[in-house]
Amino acid sequence: MIMIKLLLSLPMIHVAIVTTSVQASARQRSQPPPPAGRPPNRKDGGKRGNCLVSETQTHQDFTALVPEHGEMHSLTATPTLWFYVPHASTTVPLAARFSLRDREGGRAVLAGVPFAPMVIPLSNTPGIIGIRLPKPLEPETEYHWYLTLICAGSEDGPGVDGWLRLVKPDTSLLRQLNQASSWQERLALYKRANLWADRLTLLAEVRDRETSLGENLPSQARIEWAKTLQEIGLAEIAQEPIVSCCALK
Repeated sequence: MIMIKLLLSLPMIHVAIVTTSVQASARQRSQPPPPAGRPPNRKDGGKRGNCLVSETQTHQDFTALVPEHGEMHSLTATPTLWFYVPHASTTVPLAARFSLRDREGGRAVLAGVPFAPMVIPLSNTPGIIGIRLPKPLEPETEYHWYLTLICAGSEDGPGVDGWLRLVKPDTSLLRQLNQASSWQERLALYKRANLWADRLTLLAEVRDRETSLGENLPSQARIEWAKTLQEIGLAEIAQEPIVSCCALK
């Protein structure tokens, strides 16, 4: 009642401003805050070295499928990172160097073992690739990951990097995830908790499963995949294929 009297006592232009402010505050409360942390370097369109872009591809930036701001969070001890590789693997040997460092820039320790940089042969590109970490992360530790393409011999090509953290979930979230009866329910929970790595991996797995079954029509998983990439400004690569290429061991 107090708010109604206040609005009625103000000039019309002030009413619009107050109403807009109230609506904006409500939207802000309904959206989870973005994860903290330093912004990633998620795109590199440079053509250093012998990296040959496929002539059939129009989107030529080597891209990490991560938000523009903050670190990426996961509940999975060995999360999967996703990248778009526009470079063909058929013309010259194509590989990537993956490394993980701690907050101070030293070599990361996973499950008590130092994690040395690893060279991964790439195949079936161009396309979207997933790289799953081979050893568990330490909880609530900030990691800095790097992925650099190697296009001919040992010459470095384009590179991207970003930040990753294994977070500890609260009991309420764990209970809801255990009770979820569909991937859609799990997806909504991941989104609400800002668990980007888990959210994208779930969608990639469902989309890949549908593709293997020959379901090429627009499905809910494909629609959600496109909406999710559009959300972080990467709508232009949403239709690119997910390819099987590589694994860390």
